[in-house]
Amino acid sequence: MSIETAPPQESSPVEKPFRVCTKCGAKSTRIELFRFTRISATEISRLCPPCDDEREAGNSRTRYVTISILGLGLLIIFPDSWMLLAFCFSFSLGFLLMTPVHELAHASMAKLLGMSVYDITIGTHGRVLKEFMWGRCHVTIKRGLDGGHMSAMSASPRWLRLRHWLVTAVGPCVHLATVATLWPYLEQNDGHLWWQWFVYFAFFTNAIMLWSSVVPFSTVNWTAGRYNDAMLLLWFPFAKKSEMTAYHAYYFVSEANYQLGKHDVAEMRRVLEEGLRHYPENLALQSMNATAAALAGEYELAQTIFDKILSDPQGHPDVIAYTRMHRAWTELARYPSLDHQLIESLTKASMDELPWIRSFQGLRGCALIANGNHVEGVPLVIDAREEGCWFEQAIYETYLALASMRRDEWED
Repeated sequence: MSIETAPPQESSPVEKPFRVCTKCGAKSTRIELFRFTRISATEISRLCPPCDDEREAGNSRTRYVTISILGLGLLIIFPDSWMLLAFCFSFSLGFLLMTPVHELAHASMAKLLGMSVYDITIGTHGRVLKEFMWGRCHVTIKRGLDGGHMSAMSASPRWLRLRHWLVTAVGPCVHLATVATLWPYLEQNDGHLWWQWFVYFAFFTNAIMLWSSVVPFSTVNWTAGRYNDAMLLLWFPFAKKSEMTAYHAYYFVSEANYQLGKHDVAEMRRVLEEGLRHYPENLALQSMNATAAALAGEYELAQTIFDKILSDPQGHPDVIAYTRMHRAWTELARYPSLDHQLIESLTKASMDELPWIRSFQGLRGCALIANGNHVEGVPLVIDAREEGCWFEQAIYETYLALASMRRDEWED
């Protein structure tokens, strides 16, 4: 005797709750990215990642200024306390001067070991003050000059663990060598007060940075968790093989991004194809390969790859969000034969997750313009077009021109 059962009913997608930033009003379903701070017994501040980043930058600036003023105050009260002044200034001016030296030491060792340096960031918080290309390296200077980051990758997997360990170790070694060199001069007093002050200032600065490099700790901001040199020195010898292969895979992602910036789509595709031969399951490589195919005019191939990734979104949420937006860009590039419902759903889903990403705002604006909503779409595109990649800027200009043409038609 058989029993017939009704086919299972598809459950409707569950609406994710939104969190609203108490400072800028941005709404996002990525609740884990918000920073919660208790203001009072009944009030809690919820800051989105960019607002929290600016808050951290302001805190570091306030901390540096306060310590410097304290040092000057001690010098006024106690005229012979120039050594305390050197100690206080080492927390502010010293960090400002030595952070670039620290990151350049990492980069120099990486180049010496045959690795490619793709990113040097001076400052861990706040808005970008200056960014430029230095060869293959993208250099970024931020407002909160209280740390830094350097990214170097290797085309060869040989001795990868050891090379990354040596690149990390050279930072603390620079400070250790400076401290050891200055140690004999601390007790010398040849009558040159400013020279003696400078020796103490350099000694304290390098001693503090050495301490911050050899005591393990991690800092987490909205883009990623950042480990200091000590954490990485402990991590690399015991990292899993899968984690080191991920490091090697990221070389192909970084190199492809560099070629994309040069507008060399053919070389970008060659790099990605080589990476996918080694790591065919890497979602970041797959997504970039689809973008390269779209830039080469192979839209059907690009859509197939994008749809395959999005059909089983098990990767990192940020990778999925960027894949979704690149899929929307591929569709927008096919104007006028657009799937309006698709671009609406793709851009809205990503904006619901990461509304503070400028490229997401720009493509969302293009989608709104394509669907006839120029009032909301045009401001989003105008705000985003200053920071977009060259292919994103081409889309922005196309849809701004479309909005202008339609507006002229309506006025006529």
